Amino acid sequence: MTPREPYYQHGLRVPAIAPWTGEASLSAQVTRRWLPLLGGEGIGYVDEQPSDRHRGLLWNRVPEAEGKGSARLGLVHGPRQRRAMNEKLCQVCFAPAAPAGEPLLFLAAGAHPSRPGNA
Repeated sequence: MTPREPYYQHGLRVPAIAPWTGEASLSAQVTRRWLPLLGGEGIGYVDEQPSDRHRGLLWNRVPEAEGKGSARLGLVHGPRQRRAMNEKLCQVCFAPAAPAGEPLLFLAAGAHPSRPGNA
């Protein structure tokens, strides 16, 4: 994988998973239909593609135009975040989050602390 060129805005490094103003959601017609994975009725795109769902969940269609316009800090570009999580990449720089075979630390919000084995 080619290293990702970092982007900066107002002197701050922009996280790899941040969306940009040039990545406005694409319009798509949504319809109700039978979803076999859910065993019931749900919503889907009229022209749905396999890449529109991940683990049965419908994802918002977002173009890839990283670096176009201004970074929207504090928001998340869904497809890039999904890539970072699936490939175990740092969400800021897209480098491997840990050396191969090493454990990873995932932060989770919650009222109770997590302990090994009950995360």
